[in-house]
Amino acid sequence: PVLKELVEYDEYTGRFAAVNRVDVRARVSGYLSSAGFTEGQLVKAGDLLFVIDQRPFQIAVTAARAEFEEMRAGLELARTEADRARALRKNLVISQEDLDQRVQAEVVAASRFSQVQATLARAELNLEFTEIRAPIDGRIWGRLLDVGNMVIGGDLHGTMLTTIVL
Repeated sequence: PVLKELVEYDEYTGRFAAVNRVDVRARVSGYLSSAGFTEGQLVKAGDLLFVIDQRPFQIAVTAARAEFEEMRAGLELARTEADRARALRKNLVISQEDLDQRVQAEVVAASRFSQVQATLARAELNLEFTEIRAPIDGRIWGRLLDVGNMVIGGDLHGTMLTTIVL
């Protein structure tokens, strides 16, 4: 008789797949100025992966802030004039038409101020989107574009930059 150790095993057909997979895409357009990871590296949510040239977006924020301040001052002036017109109208010093014009000027100034506020918020958000960060913890795949390439931004059709799997 022969004495030997037997290892029982079975073979199964299978496939490995990541639990989570995220395609990292650009949300704004511009030139890729840096990539801060190596292929296969483990990343944490919030880690900086790519930076798109921020200069045009910083200029847009500066211009939007200037316009914001201008509209804020215009709104304050329109409110002051409307309040003054209301007081003058009580004493019948000005016509109802003059009061109506100043009140409407206040409404228009408030509307323009709200629009400029939204423009500033959009410009600040676009500047924030120039820093592409890891949305989840996981292992990062290789970058699909090198520094210096132009990326196209967008929610659905933005340039895909890399993939992170968990």
